[in-house]
Amino acid sequence: MKHIIAFLLTVALLSFSIVTGRAEQPTEQRTELPSGTYYFSITSKDQGEYKVSVRLTSKIREKASYFDDSDIVIEEILAKDQIPLFGKFEGRTVEIYSEGKMIDGNILLSMTKFMEGKGGGKDTSNITTWHLTGHISNHSAKGEGTIFSSHSKDHEFKWTLTNQPQG
Repeated sequence: MKHIIAFLLTVALLSFSIVTGRAEQPTEQRTELPSGTYYFSITSKDQGEYKVSVRLTSKIREKASYFDDSDIVIEEILAKDQIPLFGKFEGRTVEIYSEGKMIDGNILLSMTKFMEGKGGGKDTSNITTWHLTGHISNHSAKGEGTIFSSHSKDHEFKWTLTNQPQG
């Protein structure tokens, strides 16, 4: 009988916490860009649009009641023997919250690639760097980017990152 009463009291307390909104939510899921599979699209006037499936990994570094500061990595999901269109983007997100809801989110990513040399190795004299800046909202991000290369002028483009539906 004691076990049944203890069980009923536990259920009642949990129900009260959930109904009143006092149940604690895991802090790892507070980021607007949670780890998962996304579509990454780059559009430029002279190159057209490229869209690839990517894996996003997000890890919250510092925790405060007002903002989350996360490390973020984006890398392409490739089929066997497929040549990567882009590389591995790494960067940070900063998301500002008020009363548990995100009110502002920013993202900054970069990637550096060495082009292949004549012998198939890396040509350290031909380096390309990509910089992406943008805004986060509704489990997606969008912004602008610039490519800096040692052998060509700067190239600007727009990009989007949208969550792939699961299922």
